[in-house]
Amino acid sequence: MIRNILPLLLAASAAFAQPYTPGPDSQRKPGVPQGTVTKHRLTSSKIFPGTVRDYWTYAPAGHDASKAAPVMIFMDGSGFVSDKGTF
Repeated sequence: MIRNILPLLLAASAAFAQPYTPGPDSQRKPGVPQGTVTKHRLTSSKIFPGTVRDYWTYAPAGHDASKAAPVMIFMDGSGFVSDKGTF
């Protein structure tokens, strides 16, 4: 029975889906310094041999590398990297 309902639910959710539009706090603003995003790749894993993972790091504009900074890492998060990304 669930097998019969699932396609209907998926079709209904697609019909009512609204495109996501980031709010004003998520938009770039003139005059605000922009940091840099750098892509890296993990190519070896002791837990999952043969696994390759991409990750990106963000460094705030003007960050002094000799001082600690907040960290945000997205594993396989390519949808978060670009202004035109999925999220």
